Amino acid sequence: MATDVHAREQRLRKQAELQSLFLNLANLRKQEATYIEASAGLPEFLVRQITNCATRLERLKMNF
Repeated sequence: MATDVHAREQRLRKQAELQSLFLNLANLRKQEATYIEASAGLPEFLVRQITNCATRLERLKMNF
């Protein structure tokens, strides 16, 4: 029974992290679109943030 509770808590944490990552990725993509409209290039830090967020999201989805 304690194992079931632990597994459920772990699932809930992963779901919360997934939701947070999806929201973060959506916000980063909005920033990216806004920046592209304002200039010809994309700042390297934003590219890294988007890549890192997408990578974490994929890893988490694989382990879900």
